[in-house]
Amino acid sequence: MLDRRNRIAYPRGVKTESPVRRCAVATLTLTITTAYCLAFLVRPPTTWPGPIRDTINTISKPALALTKSILESCGVESATFATISGLYIFMIAGLIPWATMALLRRGRPNDLGCRLPNQYGWRLMCVTYILSLPFLIWMIQSAGFASPYLSQLKRAGGIAFCLYYTLNMLTEHFLLQGVVLAALRDDRRWPPPESLAPIDTPSVAAKKLQWLGLAQPTNGANGLRIVERWLGMPRGCVFAILGSGLMFALIHVGKNPRELLLSLPGGIALAILSYRTNTWLTAFVLHLATAGTAFALVLLSR
Repeated sequence: MLDRRNRIAYPRGVKTESPVRRCAVATLTLTITTAYCLAFLVRPPTTWPGPIRDTINTISKPALALTKSILESCGVESATFATISGLYIFMIAGLIPWATMALLRRGRPNDLGCRLPNQYGWRLMCVTYILSLPFLIWMIQSAGFASPYLSQLKRAGGIAFCLYYTLNMLTEHFLLQGVVLAALRDDRRWPPPESLAPIDTPSVAAKKLQWLGLAQPTNGANGLRIVERWLGMPRGCVFAILGSGLMFALIHVGKNPRELLLSLPGGIALAILSYRTNTWLTAFVLHLATAGTAFALVLLSR
């Protein structure tokens, strides 16, 4: 559910921590989150210890039966692959991360970036989509890129395949651009939007960048704060952006080399897009559009 109160600043009064403690907590959070992604999103479930695998199968069995019944009633005959994989992703990348943040009293939609896009949302998504097209074409031209996806399409069927990848991307972006971009900040929540300067620069290039919410005045900032200010980000976002980008790359381990190579800068760009547009939903929509375009180009090329 989207939080329409996304322009309201959070109340002050958060206890100040020492820089050493903040660094230690951030490093520990990144380590735990990375280990979680490696164990459950990168490592195949078939390699898990038997008790863990049996427990997850027991928990998911009722939901699996219900979902299969719904899909089959809609005419999806080969629902097994899409259903099992979709339920697994929903639990690992959606339900468990949200429950963890809720235990930390950070489970509100607004805390996790479930907000409406600001005025830069569609602008940045369209520009970023156009900029990504040459990289998409280069990626799909790689030998062996299309084989795994075409195999899954044949095994699951068109409807189940599309439903699975939509759910897959939705929950992964909730985890990586929603939860992670909250958890790696000092206050463990998404920041309120940063106020931006009016577009009054004489430079044509700067005007175009500011129309996208970028090229903000640094106002004497130093260090990483210069980067944050230029991007129009609230304070304390750089570490979260880099951590989110790293984990986005990790979940692409084992995929085509070109896809893996693009995943790190792509993940960082999606994190910046999420913060700049005030919601992780823009990253999800952009990734869904680029992935759909890539797959359409693969089908057309055959």
